[in-house]
Amino acid sequence: DYPKNRHPGWSRGSVAYHADDGKIFHGSGVGDPFGPRCYKGDIMGCGIMFPRDYILDSEGDSDDSCDTVILSPTARAIRNVRNVMYLHQEGEEEEEE
Repeated sequence: DYPKNRHPGWSRGSVAYHADDGKIFHGSGVGDPFGPRCYKGDIMGCGIMFPRDYILDSEGDSDDSCDTVILSPTARAIRNVRNVMYLHQEGEEEEEE
């Protein structure tokens, strides 16, 4: 339940790329330069590179169908990733932090 009065990336635990200014926001209303700005008519995509730091633990079983996957803290956090697309109209006022 992300606060409705805050842009993605402004609240703790969230990360967002804002295409209007090309900045990335990490739980703060102050962004860091990250990528290109996007303009009307531009086409953009989004991808996530998931970490590969997990361990398969078969516990010596001869049956490979019961492997246990042990996730690192980073991989466990990735399970909670949610995607959001926030759009606003030209001329709409944005609330500052």
